[in-house]
Amino acid sequence: MHIMEGFLPHPWWEIWFVLTLPVVSYGVYKTALKSGLNLFFAVFLAATLADWATYLVTSVQLALAFPAASGGVVASLEAFAAIFAITQIPLAIIEGVVTALMFKYIMQLRPDVLERLNAVPSSVIKKLRESI
Repeated sequence: MHIMEGFLPHPWWEIWFVLTLPVVSYGVYKTALKSGLNLFFAVFLAATLADWATYLVTSVQLALAFPAASGGVVASLEAFAAIFAITQIPLAIIEGVVTALMFKYIMQLRPDVLERLNAVPSSVIKKLRESI
């Protein structure tokens, strides 16, 4: 578990959060702008939300495994979900950006792999390659 990487003392977490917002926003903007289509932004969004959902599912699992003495599973779920939902947002965003960039890289070098896996139709691959 890597809960601790989300814990920074006040005011450091606020400072780093504010500093990352423009960088992440700019990266998302440029990825969507350069793609010509919204497929890369969709890959980013899917990866980010899936990552965040994983953290929330982990919260449920931990709450079931370690119910609080006062409040039981519900109190534990609130505590774990608050930790994961808030502290892991930057990680989910970063992993979404990395996934979108890897998708773009694959589209540039080996789009045949995505076509063989039936992940992206050849017509979409052609349009994406023209826009890259």
